[in-house]
Amino acid sequence: MDRKFRWLMVVGSLLLALLAFNFLNFHAAGSRNHSNFSLGTARSGDALPAAMAVPFRLAYQVRGADRLVEPLADALQTELSGLPAVLEAVPVAERAAAEAGAPLLVVEVSADPYFWTPFYACGTATAVVYFGSEGDVAWQSGDPLVLETSPAIKSEGDFTLEDSSWGLISKPAYAQHVSDALAKSIAAELQREVFTLPSGG
Repeated sequence: MDRKFRWLMVVGSLLLALLAFNFLNFHAAGSRNHSNFSLGTARSGDALPAAMAVPFRLAYQVRGADRLVEPLADALQTELSGLPAVLEAVPVAERAAAEAGAPLLVVEVSADPYFWTPFYACGTATAVVYFGSEGDVAWQSGDPLVLETSPAIKSEGDFTLEDSSWGLISKPAYAQHVSDALAKSIAAELQREVFTLPSGG
């Protein structure tokens, strides 16, 4: 095998490896992440709304940063459907017309430009969460949460995840990893603060 052919083989292998790490979902890495959140919840009445009788069906929608919308939607479906209060989490597009007034969760996700290599990646993702027990999340961020019926629940909050990962990790796998961690944080706090009555309630 001559030197030129060997050189072409090496370059070709490197290009294939780069393509694989950009498009395949491969993750064999360790990570460290930290999440911060603030969630404000308004309630009327001393019981859960009828539409939130445990377990209830929850419609959800994720919008925002293109690279995180799909992996976060997948991760949220898994995490929300695993909560004690939730029978099933379904995308808004699959919600039946008869369930138009059912509980609704909308998540707007954004991500700072993150640093990624096949061996180390770090980044920050932020999600703004809106929940309405009657399927209404039409208020704007910063407006007071107004409840017009009782019992009813509305909630709004911000979640931020800072992550650093090292080892072998592809670009799609890193987006999924960040989304999984963010979804766990969102689902856990919704279960604790929104989907159950406060202690003594």
